[in-house]
Amino acid sequence: MRTCAHEAARYGHTETLVTIAEAGGREIVLAGDKDGLTCSHKAAMGGRTETLLAIARIGGAEALLAGDVNGRTCAHEAAGGGHVDTLRAIEEVGGKQAVVVRDRYGRSCAHEAALYGYTAALEFVVGVGGKELLAAADFNGQTCSHEAAGRGRAETLRMIGRMGGVDSFFAADVHGRTCAHKAAAGGHTEALVALVEGGGREVLGMKDKLGKTCAVEAEEGGHRDTAEVIRSLLTRD
Repeated sequence: MRTCAHEAARYGHTETLVTIAEAGGREIVLAGDKDGLTCSHKAAMGGRTETLLAIARIGGAEALLAGDVNGRTCAHEAAGGGHVDTLRAIEEVGGKQAVVVRDRYGRSCAHEAALYGYTAALEFVVGVGGKELLAAADFNGQTCSHEAAGRGRAETLRMIGRMGGVDSFFAADVHGRTCAHKAAAGGHTEALVALVEGGGREVLGMKDKLGKTCAVEAEEGGHRDTAEVIRSLLTRD
């Protein structure tokens, strides 16, 4: 059940939240709504850093480690919103584990930041957890490069490459699909160019479990121009 504390946290009304907690006790900031979202989730969604720090003072570090029904913590919410200052506060209070935590599907904050193209947030998360996060796959075998490629986040892919995550360009998910397949299926030509810049044209030749290459993915998705670019990249000297 959503409470007035959730609303105060969501909109960053820190003094109001403190007053509510003084009347209702620390449990009120730890309580989740029907989806398991606590005050820390609500604050992190909007990058309400000061409110989040107040929640930590009231409820302790455990308030920042609480997962919703899908195991997502406030760090996932902050990363998915690109709120670097909020992520920094979470790390200062909860330590490394609060930033590298995974949800019930194996998704990390790196997946969230990459999905939405928040390169600064991704850089911070990797700075805390190490470049291993770039190659870490969720339970579907997808890395943060899959997430970035599927949304056409070319600059995010370039940053992943610069941070030492080129190996993730070659990683296959449970269906054998690489990030090149994901980019091609969406017609994200610039993302494919970024993959080649980082990993070489070999990234374009890999086949999934059905034997499909990314060129086939592009054609089947109606992206003929993208398929032509792929062929051009594969034959370029």
